[in-house]
Amino acid sequence: MPFLATSLRELTARITPRHILFAGWLLLFVYAFPGYMSTDSVVQLHQARTGVRTDWHPPLMALLWGYLDRIISGPVLMLVLQTTLFFVGVFKLLARAFTPRVAALVTCAVVLFPPVVTTMAVIWKDSQMAAFFVAGTAAALSPHRRWRVVGWLLLGAAAAMRHNAPVAILPLAIFIVWTSSSRSRLLRVAIGVLASLAVGIGAMAVNSALTKKREYPWYGSLALLDVAGTTRYSAPRSDAEMQHLLRDTGLVVTEDIHRRTKLAYQPRTWWWLSHGDGRIWDYPTTKTQRLAIRRAWIDVVTDDPGAYWYHRRRVFNEVLGISKEEPWSPVWWFFAESPEQAVGVGHNHSHSSYQRLLGEFFTERRNGPLFRVYWYFWLGWVLLGVAIWRRQALAVALLASGLAYELTYFFLAPSPDFRYSHWMIACVVGVGFAGTTRVATELARRRGSTA
Repeated sequence: MPFLATSLRELTARITPRHILFAGWLLLFVYAFPGYMSTDSVVQLHQARTGVRTDWHPPLMALLWGYLDRIISGPVLMLVLQTTLFFVGVFKLLARAFTPRVAALVTCAVVLFPPVVTTMAVIWKDSQMAAFFVAGTAAALSPHRRWRVVGWLLLGAAAAMRHNAPVAILPLAIFIVWTSSSRSRLLRVAIGVLASLAVGIGAMAVNSALTKKREYPWYGSLALLDVAGTTRYSAPRSDAEMQHLLRDTGLVVTEDIHRRTKLAYQPRTWWWLSHGDGRIWDYPTTKTQRLAIRRAWIDVVTDDPGAYWYHRRRVFNEVLGISKEEPWSPVWWFFAESPEQAVGVGHNHSHSSYQRLLGEFFTERRNGPLFRVYWYFWLGWVLLGVAIWRRQALAVALLASGLAYELTYFFLAPSPDFRYSHWMIACVVGVGFAGTTRVATELARRRGSTA
């Protein structure tokens, strides 16, 4: 037994942080190989191959995917990119507070935590954004200038992945400038704000320049949902009033408009408002329709802001999982949404036993508390208070970034997709695991000193 214990200690000593990180990354990579995709992913891969990039999805992501797809066809290199950046970024941030071995172990715990790994396994803009965020923040904190430049470029890439991502950059930018500059506090904050604005504006400019076909997604999705939702909770209007309000918007119904709009509205999705036999509108395809929808949105929101607020609160409750409905795709482990999609992009794969085992394990728990966003949302505020009290600047920056990003969905969510909350969940889980490890380490040190 002493020999076995000695051999085990020697073997453990030979396991380096790189070995731990690679083992964790391999578990994720093999589970997700060669990359899970939904309809959004398939559309982006198609845009990457054709070069016809639209504003429904981030053009920069399609451009990047196009280059990688020419090297190895399909999503596998995108999977390598996002998982590697995420693993390395989380590790580098944790290594600022822990020894490399402890940082590697906590990194694996964070990345392989079910609500984090299930989104990171899919080729989504949300996964790419989170990977660019952590890797960019870690690189921007480097003492080496070239890595700082790379870090800001990665943060710019993160900002380009989602239209509301620039909001999440602000706390990170302030923290980066705060730790790397010796100027006055006010000036450091001002520089951080200006840097985040520059990154956000630059990301929008890049996406705009890369867009080949404009589809104006706000008008056909969120705007219609807000008009219907605000109408649902406002005072009844006659058909004449509704026809005047919704003139030129592509209104399909002509009778009992207010009641039928109320019946068609559901806070979980905008889709059926402009699709199907029970639709209220035809999907907007002309500039006249889009301008009319914008006018109608302004009119209904300003006429009854209380109804708009109540409608958005209901949508946000769905985002947080405060609902009797199931979470919206918290676990996605499919190579495409249909056989036709798989054939169309040449991504027709079958699951391994390992993938099926983990996929079924996660799926069985998708309706439990582990995948209810509100737990992480409220825990995030608690951890933020603790981090401020203990003056843990990096934890404050990450939590503020995740929570600020999540709050944008109060006004911007067109549906309650679980992946929208991935960045916030990753920040809360990362800070929570790091804090727990720090407390456990301190307790162990105290016990060792008193022994």
